[in-house]
Amino acid sequence: MIVLVTVSSSLGLTAVANLFNRIALYLPNIIVAVLIIIFGTLLARFINRRVFAWLRNLGVDGALTISTISEYGVQLFAVFVALEQLAIGTQLLTTAFAILFGAIYLALALAFGLSGRDWAARVIDRWSGSKRNTKS
Repeated sequence: MIVLVTVSSSLGLTAVANLFNRIALYLPNIIVAVLIIIFGTLLARFINRRVFAWLRNLGVDGALTISTISEYGVQLFAVFVALEQLAIGTQLLTTAFAILFGAIYLALALAFGLSGRDWAARVIDRWSGSKRNTKS
């Protein structure tokens, strides 16, 4: 690439030299983005296996589903980081990423809050009952 920039510059083709120069300066970003995708995929597979083994040992029924979701989450994060490295829609990606994870956490909070309401009421009743018995 450097030879192409030098040759085109010496021939007086400044537009071509500028184009090759910009490509040569952008190549490290592409290499880093590819490395991010590769290592992100490896990390996602590692996390998938660790989460699956951990949940399986705990006896959780949906261990495979949860571990697969965790793998996809890490992989999606790696893709967003790679696109950020390539400077492709950085503001849009950041906003979309924040909205996506905010929506996921809100859905989880609502699901836990609504399904855990009866359990929380029983725990509070048990605590308040034990406090009344100790005061009497």
